[in-house]
Amino acid sequence: AVAPPVVLAQQGAGAAESAAAAPSALTELIASSAGGAAQRLAKELLLHPIDTVRCRLELQGAQRSLQAPGLFADLYAGVAPSAVVGAPSGALFFAVKDAAKSSLRTAMGASYSKELSTVIAVLVAQLPYWAFRTPFELLKTRAQLGLNADGAWESARRIVATEGPAGLFVGLGSNVAYAAPTDVVKFLCYEGIKRRAKAAKGGQRLSPLESAVCGALGSA
Repeated sequence: AVAPPVVLAQQGAGAAESAAAAPSALTELIASSAGGAAQRLAKELLLHPIDTVRCRLELQGAQRSLQAPGLFADLYAGVAPSAVVGAPSGALFFAVKDAAKSSLRTAMGASYSKELSTVIAVLVAQLPYWAFRTPFELLKTRAQLGLNADGAWESARRIVATEGPAGLFVGLGSNVAYAAPTDVVKFLCYEGIKRRAKAAKGGQRLSPLESAVCGALGSA
């Protein structure tokens, strides 16, 4: 039997509302990238002084002392390269990670595993993230240690002149090797906490604040 026009209209309206309510893949990608950019920039600005002290203590080697002269001077030295790269590198990481997860969901079909796709996506995102970030990290560290007396950009020009462009990527491999396993663990914890939070809400979508709390707990 053919459904009455009123029923068909209601069904069509309901489908349209569901389609409107469901975020598109592009919307989710933009939201994720924006969230990653904001998170990374805030982290850079808040933790930069602590990172500066850590770098200077490491340079002291066996003679480490919290009373060393200049240890706490100019704690935001090198913050410019760090701030410049913070937001775009965070956005790049999340954009690549989410695009990889989306591709894996399509490729794996019925055998799709959230945990496996998270591991692969995080690993895939590491190389472009650190390839973009490493030159800025190098300039930041040199500034923190007082090696950029004439400014970060002049220091970059000098490195390229003496060592070639490859000189700006010193430490790329070690950065990826160090960050990859820790990021995999953090994102697996985040996904697990987020699933539990959604289950506690009866399967409803988490708010941005709730997602942020889950992310903070996963990174703890």
